[in-house]
Amino acid sequence: MVTAIRTFTRRFARFNGAFNRTKSKAFIVLYLHKIKGSKQGIDVATIAKIAGVNRPVVKSLIKNWTKWQYLTQKLGISAKGRPTFVYNITEKGKRYVTEVMPPEIYDKYLKYLKEIQEHQRGGKKDVH
Repeated sequence: MVTAIRTFTRRFARFNGAFNRTKSKAFIVLYLHKIKGSKQGIDVATIAKIAGVNRPVVKSLIKNWTKWQYLTQKLGISAKGRPTFVYNITEKGKRYVTEVMPPEIYDKYLKYLKEIQEHQRGGKKDVH
């Protein structure tokens, strides 16, 4: 009897799919928040707004990111006084940003996030 041997080929993120773009932008937002020394987490709506992505997309993906231990989830209070979940990036999430994400992708998304913030503040640049 012949037994087939299966090999596992590890696939690396190519960073050209919509989910990896959303993940990368959201993780950069959380990473920058963390390295600025903030102890408080960020809610889904704020992550989506800063990252310039749709809130429902972030909301649907954030469950997996938490399950995969890229983020931690804690109960917080929203600006309106309602309970809401807030998220912080973990060491694994930080490694994703600093070691897995190619530097050119990080730089590209960081530039994009700065343009989004300038646009949200009423700047002159038009973000597509």
